[in-house]
Amino acid sequence: MKPIIVDTNIIFSALINSHSRIASLLLDSKHTLLMPEFGFVELFKHKEKICKVSKHTPVQPMHYRMHGC
Repeated sequence: MKPIIVDTNIIFSALINSHSRIASLLLDSKHTLLMPEFGFVELFKHKEKICKVSKHTPVQPMHYRMHGC
């Protein structure tokens, strides 16, 4: 299967609402998902806002980085 390049905004959306269709599609994908390195920088820069809006603890969003995104 070909890898899929995922836009950082899509990752933001999936992290904010982990029960959304977007999050399900990303986490259940059989494809390799790729994101530019600067996307991880942006996620880290906005991690407090992501955690506040999503009600995740600071560790949970990084879990997605290592497992699926």
